[in-house]
Amino acid sequence: MKIGAIIQIWYGAIAIYDTVLKFAPNDLKTLKRKGFALEKLSKLQLSQQQYTEAIKALKQAIASSRNTENAMTSYGKLFVKS
Repeated sequence: MKIGAIIQIWYGAIAIYDTVLKFAPNDLKTLKRKGFALEKLSKLQLSQQQYTEAIKALKQAIASSRNTENAMTSYGKLFVKS
């Protein structure tokens, strides 16, 4: 499953928790679960941002490098992981 899809799942979970909290604003279990979802979402978004920056840097390396074989190999590895 791709990171974008996983992020959307966490957004969905947070929306559900928000709905539950409208009816039971002090429900500790829901508050904990929402906090956990927000933490996971934050980590995924940071990971996705770092991944995007790594691809951009590798593209620049490929464009400016004489030894493009190593840069292309690294780019390919990152592409396969996405």
